[in-house]
Amino acid sequence: EGIAAPRHVHDNLMDRFGRKVAHRLRLIQQDFSAQVDEMVKQGYKIADAVAHVGDDMLDAMDALMQTAPLRCRAWCVKCRCKCPTNPSPGETMGRLRGNAAGSICVEFSMRGSRRQLTGSTVCVWMNWIWERVALLEDIIFHECTEQHPTERLMKRYLGRTHIVFVFVMCPSFRGEACTRRRRMCLCLGRRFCMLSEPLWKSPHDVFSRERAIAAMEYFSAE
Repeated sequence: EGIAAPRHVHDNLMDRFGRKVAHRLRLIQQDFSAQVDEMVKQGYKIADAVAHVGDDMLDAMDALMQTAPLRCRAWCVKCRCKCPTNPSPGETMGRLRGNAAGSICVEFSMRGSRRQLTGSTVCVWMNWIWERVALLEDIIFHECTEQHPTERLMKRYLGRTHIVFVFVMCPSFRGEACTRRRRMCLCLGRRFCMLSEPLWKSPHDVFSRERAIAAMEYFSAE
């Protein structure tokens, strides 16, 4: 609620470009995942196998997504009806357009599958990032685990149209008695942003503070 509330909350990212495109994305992912399995059987470490095929898989998916039309309407869980995925200037009333999302982190987490980009969740990522490429919102915010290659991916897809800032945040930076490091990304559209990267003050500097935590406070934190 309030002025900062999202205008729309669209569901089912995998349906943004249609079921046929989603199915073909899965087939590409499964093919490259099978290549990773074969390399692991041959003695490669899974991280090396993923690094070997990851960019080729992205190239194959990009070739598909470049010709896939974005659906103009999607179900909105806030309005309880199908709403435009790209609001008109009349609806936004000249205000900046933004998108905030968090990627599924199981493929990148230290306790996860470690499949990284070749894991099944990459299909969701591709639908999300290509929707951003199509809509080019003024402000795009992304969050995931610290192991996610956020900077490389966001600059690959949005580097020409946005200034990309990537930084790590953690509750402990705000003096909280817990640790959960997350990699954050803020993309600002170049068409309206006059800042240059060296002049930007790190969000870590803006939103962090030093604090000494007593041992009893740390171990009693929920």
